[in-house]
Amino acid sequence: REATNAAMQMVARDIPVVLVGAAVDGEKVSMLVTVNPIGQSSGLSAKEVLAAALPSVDGRGGGKADSAQGGGSRPEGLEDALQAARAFLAARA
Repeated sequence: REATNAAMQMVARDIPVVLVGAAVDGEKVSMLVTVNPIGQSSGLSAKEVLAAALPSVDGRGGGKADSAQGGGSRPEGLEDALQAARAFLAARA
């Protein structure tokens, strides 16, 4: 979460930004999605991005439009989860 917050401070403030972070610890994967205020005003939601990604890691989670987090028990699905998040965002562009 700290890394995501620090990264969000470094990005442009006048364009929509979505950050998706993930970490694997043994048989568990954790994910965090953050959307800046411009992204939120454009209709993007961290909760929706996370919801698109979590099925690939057999995960659950929740949050709000600005920040959402969750985890799963299938770390081998992480690349698919990240691709699902990309596809979700591409469909919204």
